[in-house]
Amino acid sequence: MMGIDFDDNGEKKTMNRLENDIKSMSNLNLSEMDYKEFRKFEYKIYDFLKHYILSLEKNPDNKEDIENLLEKAIDKLEEACQHYDKDVWDSPFYYIIGMGEYKVGNERKASKFFDKAIRYDPKSVDGWFGKGIYLFTNGDLSQSILYFQKILDLNPDDEKRKEKAQEYIDEALKSLES
Repeated sequence: MMGIDFDDNGEKKTMNRLENDIKSMSNLNLSEMDYKEFRKFEYKIYDFLKHYILSLEKNPDNKEDIENLLEKAIDKLEEACQHYDKDVWDSPFYYIIGMGEYKVGNERKASKFFDKAIRYDPKSVDGWFGKGIYLFTNGDLSQSILYFQKILDLNPDDEKRKEKAQEYIDEALKSLES
C-alpha cells in the first residue's frame, strides 16, 4: 500500500516512502495499461493523497517537500486521465486534492477543487463541506451557512459530518448576530 509509514507514536518514519511512491508512478507506461490496471493505479493515487494530508498534519515542517510531491502526483494522474475517459476525475479526488491544497495554504486553489467536486457530483457531501469550511474561514459566514445546510439537506449517513456542519452553522449564526 502506498503512503507514509508512522511508528507507534504517530511520528513520521520517513519521507522516502512518498518519494518512492512518486518514482514508481513515474515509471509506469500509462498508455499500455488496460482499464482495470488503470483503476488500480487511480486508487493508489487516492491512497497517496490521503496519506499526503496525514503527512501534512504530522509534519508541518516538511510542507514544501510534501507539496512538491502532491504536484507530481496530480501531474501523473492528469497524464493518466488523458488516456481514459474524463470521468476518472471524480468527486472524491477533487475533494482530497482540495483538502491538500487547503492544508498547505493554497486556499483559493482548494476552493476551486471543492467547486469541481460539487459540479461533478452535486450530492458530494465532502465537496459541500470543504467549500463551507473555505467560506467560513474566509469570513463569508452567510454563504458558509448555505453550504453547511446543504450537507444537512443531503442527509448523509455520516453523523459526525452532520454534527460538524451543524456546529459551523451555529457558530456562523452566533457571529452574525453579534
